[in-house]
Amino acid sequence: MSETPQVPPPDDIPVVSSPLELFVDEQDRVIVGRGGGLHDSHPNAGLAYIGRVYEQTREGSQKYTLKPIMLDIAQPHRVFISGKSGSGKSYTLGVLIEEIQKAQMGVACVVVDIMGVFTASKEPNHDPREIESLNNWELLPEGVSKVKIFVPAGFTPQIPRNLYDEPFSFKPDDLELDDWLYTFNINFNSAMGLCLSEVMNFAKKHYPHGFSIPDIINVIQNNPHITDPEKGFALTSRKALVSKLLAAEHWGIFSQQGTNLSQFCQRDTCAILDVSPLSENLRGLVTGILARKILEARRRIARGGEVAMEDRIPITWIVVDEAHNFAPAKGTTPALEALVRLAKEGRHPGVNLVLATQQPGATSNEIISQCDVLITHNLSYDEDIKTFKAKAPCEVPKEMIDSRFIRSMAVGVGILAVQSMKISRAFMVRIRPRQSQHGGKELLPTGLGKRLEEQPPIESNAGGLGNSGEREEKTSPESSSTVEEGQFKTEQDFYPDKEITTSEEPSMSITNVFTELKGTPALNLSEDLAEDVVERALTYDDFFPKTGPFDSQTARYHAAPDALVRKAVEILDKSNYCVKAKTHESGAWLLFGEHNEVAHSILFAVTSVSDQLITAFKASQLPKAPPEGVISLKKFVKMLDVGF
Repeated sequence: MSETPQVPPPDDIPVVSSPLELFVDEQDRVIVGRGGGLHDSHPNAGLAYIGRVYEQTREGSQKYTLKPIMLDIAQPHRVFISGKSGSGKSYTLGVLIEEIQKAQMGVACVVVDIMGVFTASKEPNHDPREIESLNNWELLPEGVSKVKIFVPAGFTPQIPRNLYDEPFSFKPDDLELDDWLYTFNINFNSAMGLCLSEVMNFAKKHYPHGFSIPDIINVIQNNPHITDPEKGFALTSRKALVSKLLAAEHWGIFSQQGTNLSQFCQRDTCAILDVSPLSENLRGLVTGILARKILEARRRIARGGEVAMEDRIPITWIVVDEAHNFAPAKGTTPALEALVRLAKEGRHPGVNLVLATQQPGATSNEIISQCDVLITHNLSYDEDIKTFKAKAPCEVPKEMIDSRFIRSMAVGVGILAVQSMKISRAFMVRIRPRQSQHGGKELLPTGLGKRLEEQPPIESNAGGLGNSGEREEKTSPESSSTVEEGQFKTEQDFYPDKEITTSEEPSMSITNVFTELKGTPALNLSEDLAEDVVERALTYDDFFPKTGPFDSQTARYHAAPDALVRKAVEILDKSNYCVKAKTHESGAWLLFGEHNEVAHSILFAVTSVSDQLITAFKASQLPKAPPEGVISLKKFVKMLDVGF
């Protein structure tokens, strides 16, 4: 690494007036996350080069500007990386993985990859623009060393063999009762829940060397205590439970042998578990099992107790992207309890945790409170920004807690907040370019460069809006009221008996990823928020199982536009009222109705995958009670533009 560049800093480096004191070593590097004693004895070991200081004072002082930042990775840490989609969050995660592997400290690194974006890290970075950036940073393209890619065993027939190294699976007895209950959506106090509890207790006692799903089914069907007509469980409950277990055999993650923990956690090796083919529940299940087993194994090692050969693992870094899916602030998942325990109790036995999310406000406070290193990129939503302000482990300058400052940060720029006596406050960082290939780039339409008027129109049997804003009727004798796949319904399709009033303003083009829904709900998203919403919607694979083309590079199916359209139509069918109410400083408008946040995101996203827009959707009925957080129903109704 070269010395701090002597060239004047770019004009876009943020100005921060608050005094800054950093720990700078003899090599003119900013040392973060470790004390002077450890650094004196190991000045060049266990350090991750993550970027450079990226701020200057109002007076023009550049005391620390562009100095290299070295993050300690020799001691236990909990690292929390956040940022909206496209801000550089996953990219930063990739930089940290590169540095853990380059350090060669004899530790293991296990990455739960829910989008299949880190599997490309084996390869050197071959993006021409990033290679130029690497040259400017005096770095070379270099693939991550000793990477093993694991995929769910049940999905190997669908995945090209050159895209993974080994299949992985778990033994059914790796699961706790709560895992089964959550994954099967069974209440513990229900007949099925109580039956499953009895069955699992029996199986653990009578199958000391492990049991399979057929073993569990055998207990349900043949154990006298379970089948007894008077003291046992009803046949309907037992049949329903067997049906769920038979379905579980096809999840693709179970086998009688299972993958040994030592295969995941190997010295100086990065194991990437590509769980992108799995549903969200199963991704959480895999994450929870891994976190629990790694913590338990390291605890036994730290205590000096007897450890089975397959559980003898080194100090381990667990890396989880999109952490809000596994450790939510509200509700639960199969991974939540295991991740909370790991965050609280993993330091002493040597289990490090790195979490990344685009929704810090939706992530468990119990976990964030344990994190001693926070890297915060650009955030859009107020709740996410408030979480950063509340959970930063050190003082944050007043400039940085301004929402406008956080929303204005460039891609790859973040705020680094570290719990340390050697650092006076949080400061700005520019993350270095990736040396390995980044698999998280967004896919763009192949016809993006074409002029809008050259794009073929989307055919629809329903009347659409012309450029004049007047409704155009199809004259073809083959026209009908049926809406083809991949097309939008209009209000006339939803409410054929109503008089339609349309805006004189033409629908807005989506070439700049700017969406607008006419009439109520009057959705109006800025470009960056539109991209964020689209990205969120496309990550919900449960709605779109294998609905799009298979991408051989990422080994994932991508949701097709027609699937998004169909889902949006379903959402509108279920909605019963829309409200024109400003909910974010960003200018977004909220659609109320009988749907959740996921469905809401899909409705937003669907307007960005077609050059037709859902127009003039009105409420079918007034709400009987105000929605949560609304005090006056009368005032709320006045906000509705529904023509009642």
